[in-house]
Amino acid sequence: MRAGSENSAAESKVSREARGTLGAAVCCWGGGRVARATAACGAGLWGSGGHIGAGPCPTVMPARLLPPELIPPLDFSFFPLRSLQDLSPEGSPSPTLALRLPYTGLSNLVGLQPTLQQLLANPTQLRWLDLSFNCLTTIDQVLTTLGGLQSLYLHGNTISCLSEVDKLGALSQLHRLTLYGNPMEEERGYRCYVLALLPQLSTLDFSAVTPQERREVAVWGGIRRQPRPHRASE
Repeated sequence: MRAGSENSAAESKVSREARGTLGAAVCCWGGGRVARATAACGAGLWGSGGHIGAGPCPTVMPARLLPPELIPPLDFSFFPLRSLQDLSPEGSPSPTLALRLPYTGLSNLVGLQPTLQQLLANPTQLRWLDLSFNCLTTIDQVLTTLGGLQSLYLHGNTISCLSEVDKLGALSQLHRLTLYGNPMEEERGYRCYVLALLPQLSTLDFSAVTPQERREVAVWGGIRRQPRPHRASE
């Protein structure tokens, strides 16, 4: 019985150590760094049925072999930036299709294109961009060059002019957009204006666009397009 207890204790210790090792064995993109740990597999510490123990390591697909849409975003959240040029990635460009830059203090997007070239393996395929909670005052024209963009988060900035949204009309693949928390949100007809300009949106400000809303926007847009009657000359 004593030998069995010792074996059980030893296996429990190995299990705890393996869990700690595997907890660190995460492949993630963040701060321009790639962190990989394979010690658990190298030690042959794995198991089945959710239990970790000694045994052959299963085949783990490297990030570079995963479909791009399954690779986690490249995340620079809360990374203080004076400009995008401050980003200096280490290692190879990420194959991800998503980039997070919230809470970085950005006031403009100067240098976005060359930065994307450095950070991403396929910059023209970027689908998801988070620029929320920064200091942007306009919607930079450079965003219109990201033709594959499907999700764009601009909430929590200081964009005041509603007509800035006109620039996004070039993004035909854009389906998810956030603009709330900007001064423009206070303008009359804000939501109708955005949806009339971007009818392909499925969500605006994390709120789904309903069929009823689409009908109302169609009517609103038709009224706005009607020519105003000329006043009779006195």
